[in-house]
Amino acid sequence: MRISRKIMSDKGETGLAPSQAVYFTTLLGESTNSQPCAFCTNAPRAAYQCLRSRSQVADADWKHQATGNKDVATRNKERIQSAIFASLQLVIFPYFIPIAGRSFHPHTFFESLGYVAAFALFFLLRSPRGDAVTNPLRWATLAAAFAGGALGSKILYWLEDPQLTLQHLHDPAYLVGGKTIVGALLGGLFAVEAMKRYIGLHQSTGDLLAIPIAAGLAIGRIGCFLTGLSDNTYGTPTSLPWGIDFGDGVRRHPTQLYEIAFLLILIAILVRIQRSIRTPMTSNQRLKRVRPGDTFKAFMIGYLAFRFFCDFIKPYPALAFGLGAIQWACVAGLLYYSRDLLRWTGLSSDGGS
Repeated sequence: MRISRKIMSDKGETGLAPSQAVYFTTLLGESTNSQPCAFCTNAPRAAYQCLRSRSQVADADWKHQATGNKDVATRNKERIQSAIFASLQLVIFPYFIPIAGRSFHPHTFFESLGYVAAFALFFLLRSPRGDAVTNPLRWATLAAAFAGGALGSKILYWLEDPQLTLQHLHDPAYLVGGKTIVGALLGGLFAVEAMKRYIGLHQSTGDLLAIPIAAGLAIGRIGCFLTGLSDNTYGTPTSLPWGIDFGDGVRRHPTQLYEIAFLLILIAILVRIQRSIRTPMTSNQRLKRVRPGDTFKAFMIGYLAFRFFCDFIKPYPALAFGLGAIQWACVAGLLYYSRDLLRWTGLSSDGGS
């Protein structure tokens, strides 16, 4: 087919990693020999054997050998799943974004798009009902959040692998280059709460930010996924059928895609919480249900809990008791919100605003 021949002419014999080529040939049924493969009627024997012999990982056999004695419905279901996840293997990482004849790095493109989308969504949510926080205070809290987030993202990045940080202590590119989302969230939270305490402000200021931040993170993670190995946000090796080969012949958990799916679900939950806060109710009802500030708290608790568990399938070094620096930061953040968790579960009526 034209697609495969173009890739072969542009990229060499296949243009794909060996495991990707097996998926590609199996999916498209490119034929150089009319005799079918012994395992799959869609892939020709010659192409299958050629690509299979060059593969560094045997990631095609699972979908044939495991279905020998299964009924037709199960077999068809697995073929559909195989086709879906095989299509992901057609991406060459990093995948640069072509726009107006130019190519943009996926991480830069989607991170910038995430910031723009988050700000646009913030103003969109702010316009119908206005903002309970006055303009000077709103911009002051945003400035504090950005400053604290920038510092927190760097500090946690340095603590993520202390030994590597010490080795690059005099390398400005290393010290400035990396950042972590969890560090940014906790650093921004600390800075805003410190500023509010200093000026004596007890009003909740984060509810309007929760949904925009979650949406911006989801968009940014697309760039992390398309960047591939150099982004260092991939998961550990896996034999699961949806494992992604980012170009080195090893199928890994696509933790970026896991996070995107989780954030989309979380956004739907946050919308419901935000609507509940705006619904008029008596003080006793509000005490039992939600309060102003709970949208942001739910976002923080949900995201920190997700990252705590998701980082078990990421190749990050453990600092103590099998937990990495990001996981310990998540634990600290969850402990900070423990009173709200108790209030939501009905074990306590306490909880700050």
